Amino acid sequence: MSAIDLAKIGLLCLNNCNYNDKQIVSEKWIKEMVEVTHKTDEQFRNMSYGLLWWIIDSKKGIYSAIGNSGNVIYINKSNNFVCGITGYFKPTIFDRVDFIQKYIEPFMN
Repeated sequence: MSAIDLAKIGLLCLNNCNYNDKQIVSEKWIKEMVEVTHKTDEQFRNMSYGLLWWIIDSKKGIYSAIGNSGNVIYINKSNNFVCGITGYFKPTIFDRVDFIQKYIEPFMN
């Protein structure tokens, strides 16, 4: 899957799964997928986890799907921003979120 494909999935989620005036997935599912189901410890930066999505900041509507080998979909609803990345980051998978927030997102606002 390419970064463009990941960004398309993110854009679909940003738009509550509405594409060309057609509801692809229910809005209820989009809301439920970012509701906290689990709170993590320091190993996972004390972030919350929803239904396969990491909740970065629930108040701002920032969440991310983070794959174990390099793929990430990052969504910031409050800034109307989506980013898809494929690549390997070290030392932790969460460095992808840091990278997006520090080096990409500031230039998109």
